[in-house]
Formats: sequence, structure tokens, C-alpha cells
Amino acid sequence: MVDIVTGRLLDHSLYEKVCEFVCSQGVHSSETVGRFAQQNACFAAGLDGDTVVGTSLNFSNANTQYLEDKIGTYLSNNGITLSECVSPVGVFVNPDYRDQGLGDKLSVAKSQFSIADGYVYTVLWGYESQAIFDYSTRIGNLIDTGVDDMYGYRIYLRRLTDVVSALSEE
Repeated sequence: MVDIVTGRLLDHSLYEKVCEFVCSQGVHSSETVGRFAQQNACFAAGLDGDTVVGTSLNFSNANTQYLEDKIGTYLSNNGITLSECVSPVGVFVNPDYRDQGLGDKLSVAKSQFSIADGYVYTVLWGYESQAIFDYSTRIGNLIDTGVDDMYGYRIYLRRLTDVVSALSEE
């Protein structure tokens, strides 16, 4: 049985374990995870006993100059501020726990935490591969900003409530 725990990453008792797990996936360094933590990151972690077997992170976009430069005009024309937006860092699941819906449960839990924290949208950007883009956009209900990210993929917004409702149904 995997338990789902959510919280704010910075100063959380699970910080080291979550950081270690994320770093073990070979995508982010501990310094990068630390930067996300400093950006009001929240997390959902799947725990099997005391062992982290999956994580998903969101970080605040309030001080993300790249996004302000890229989609600031779109946001302001639509009455949205970056302070209402979070970005996903990724969903990482131990291979032994894949194909059990854990990634979706983690995404729902972190989205619910972000909603309770006052966020409305998730900004989908910074995809490093087609597979990540496909996973990130599979839920649908995308809001097209008309702008591409640094890798040439489209930057989309999605309401966090759409994440919760779409993944809770599956």
C-alpha cells in the first residue's frame, strides 16, 4: 500500500528523501531541486513505508522571468497573473510501482495542494522530450498561449481543477 503525502518542500521532514528520489531519476540535481524549493514548491510523494517510490512537484511561477518574457502579454490580456500559476517539475515513479496509477494520484494530490494554496493554473513548458510533452498534454483542456518554450514546444495553461477532475476519473 502506497500512502500519498503532500506539503511544501522547503523545510519539510521529507525534503531530503524527496530530493534524493528526484535526483536518482537523472533529470534534476540537488541544486535544481533546492531552487524549486525556494520557489514555493509543493510536492506529493508516494511512500511505501518510509521509502519514497514516487514524487511530483509544482513550483510557483511568481518570479519566473522566462515565463514573464514569453507569455506575460498573453496572461495580462486574459486577466491572469504569474502568481496564480504553478509549473510541474515532473512525475517520477519507481519502475517497480509503474502501471498502478501512482503518477496520476501524485498529480492529483499536488494539484489539490496547489489549489488549496490559491493557485488556479498550471503552466506546461520546458519539455525536454516528446515523451514528456505527450504525458504533460494528454489530459486535455489546454489553453494555447500561442508561444513556444525554449525547446520549441508550445507553452500551454491548464486549470488545476481540470487536472484533478480528469485524472480522478481515470
